[in-house]
Amino acid sequence: MENRECYGLQISMKTPYSNTRKLIEIQKNISYKALGSLRPPGYAPRLVVGLDAAYSRIYGGVAVAVIIDYVSGSPLDYSVAIGEPRLEYIPGLLAFREAPLFYTALQGLRHEYDLLVIDGHGI
Repeated sequence: MENRECYGLQISMKTPYSNTRKLIEIQKNISYKALGSLRPPGYAPRLVVGLDAAYSRIYGGVAVAVIIDYVSGSPLDYSVAIGEPRLEYIPGLLAFREAPLFYTALQGLRHEYDLLVIDGHGI
């Protein structure tokens, strides 16, 4: 198995747990940044994006981003990203496996959005 670059670390796909402490530290830093971008009380989002990912032996990773109008519930746009995960599954660190696909799916959307809802363990 080869090494893969993941957030500035060379991760061995044979022994991905070798950098677990560093990945946990990076994940905590990312979560603090995300919490720092919360909107003030009373903010009412109109366009909401939902993100989720799944994995199969045939396609590798598949992420989908869907924008809905929060008021009407109508879907406005969607984007699909397919690719190989950079990292094997590590309990509690799924963000490193899913985030690159989520990012690619978000880049395919044609609308701006107000709120991002992610079904992702570890994010």
